[in-house]
Amino acid sequence: MTLGENIARLRTRAGLSQSELAERLGVSRQSISKWETNTSIPELDKCIALSQLFSVSLDELVTGTEPAAAAPSPVLQEAQSQPQQAPIPPDVSQAKTLGGILLGVGLLSVALGLVFSPLLLILGGYLILCGLVFLLASKYHPGLLIGWGTFLPLAWLLPQFTGTSMLIFFSPYFYTQPFAWRIEFIVAAVFWGIDLLLILLTVTRTSLRAHPVLFGGWLAILPLPFRGLATWALGEGEWITPLQRGIGWVYLLLVAALAVATGRLIWERIQQKKALS
Repeated sequence: MTLGENIARLRTRAGLSQSELAERLGVSRQSISKWETNTSIPELDKCIALSQLFSVSLDELVTGTEPAAAAPSPVLQEAQSQPQQAPIPPDVSQAKTLGGILLGVGLLSVALGLVFSPLLLILGGYLILCGLVFLLASKYHPGLLIGWGTFLPLAWLLPQFTGTSMLIFFSPYFYTQPFAWRIEFIVAAVFWGIDLLLILLTVTRTSLRAHPVLFGGWLAILPLPFRGLATWALGEGEWITPLQRGIGWVYLLLVAALAVATGRLIWERIQQKKALS
């Protein structure tokens, strides 16, 4: 058994995908794929990290042969016979603690809102929802889930409640009447800043960092109104300027390119799973 085949076998036995293993080792998914197909060989420090991650020796990792097991000592046998509880990772424990706090504060806000103000009811409902996300999705970056779950609806509803949009920077009127758009500029700039921060955190702290350009592109266009930009590209009317039409077509081409790249990635993952099965 080759080193690449053994890495694929151990990864499958551990229930990890190539992207998840890449995230654990701090490398790209393509590197894992090259290792498993024997296109390249991992460096020594990565081999050590792999042996520690899969709980095997370097010899077993490279050759695929398990060392002869020594007879366990009586003390070890007694320790193994006693039931042991798997430790909870610190980040999961902290997420559950924070979720319980948010849930408690949310319930308190709802109770106060029934007496004092409906605004407290809205705040309490939001805090309860955030608390449930931390409790039920503590292993899946609950902070980012809440961040995107809060930001995207606000970005989509921004034009209806504020009269501005994240597309304000692409409007010719914005540049001809700059002083009339100061408040709208600040609001749009804040939303773009939040969007870029969420993209940075998502791509760097999750398994999406194996494909930063692909997923960063999707996350960048998610807050933008697809219908409005498609109207810029395909609509008819004197109010649509050449700049807006060009931006609309760039947006549609970007969506198409991202869709093709995503489909290709999904197809590669399906073929890899078939090859390993």
